[in-house]
Amino acid sequence: QAVIRDEQGDLEAATELFEESLAIHVEVLGEMHPENAEAYQDIAAIYGMQDRYDDALLLSTKALLIRLKERGKDHPYTDEAYMLIVQLKLEKASAINEKGLALMKAGGDY
Repeated sequence: QAVIRDEQGDLEAATELFEESLAIHVEVLGEMHPENAEAYQDIAAIYGMQDRYDDALLLSTKALLIRLKERGKDHPYTDEAYMLIVQLKLEKASAINEKGLALMKAGGDY
């Protein structure tokens, strides 16, 4: 259902369902279990869409640590985890830049 909600653009419902699913996985499997890496990445991507970059970066870093331990540094899943972190950092920087530009145009201090 979480994927369907995400595809429909209902990010709040998708986030809630993904978070509930992850909580169950963490409780049953442990926080750093390999099966949780994909869930961390999915939620991180949704957080990024909601401009929750710090939360997204935390979860994507957990996913990366799992991927490094599970697959090693040269595996495509590890590359995917690195790329998500890069994407989130770029989006965060862009959002900060846009806010700064808006303040400059408005003549405000920043």
